[in-house]
Amino acid sequence: MLGSRYAKFCGVNFPAEIQDVLTLPIIAHSALIAFVESGNPFVWQGYLYAAGLFVVSVLGCLFMHHSFNISYNVGMRIRTAVITAVYRKVSVRVWEGGMRAQ
Repeated sequence: MLGSRYAKFCGVNFPAEIQDVLTLPIIAHSALIAFVESGNPFVWQGYLYAAGLFVVSVLGCLFMHHSFNISYNVGMRIRTAVITAVYRKVSVRVWEGGMRAQ
């Protein structure tokens, strides 16, 4: 049980790493700048670069959202487990204190 949660927690960074690889702005922007400066008459290449930047940006957002979602869920489960443990400990102490008073 702990192993599966640990694996899920460690797997959070995988989508973030994919997002980092997808959004290498230096390569994409340098290609777009070179296209504009060259005065290339093929307009379809410009549209292709623009569409590529858009697709990479959307995929990066999706992967980052997935990573944040997993992190949030794991954090909420940890929070719930801590609150439950504290509640159980307090309720046992209160119950034992009430039994001693009688």
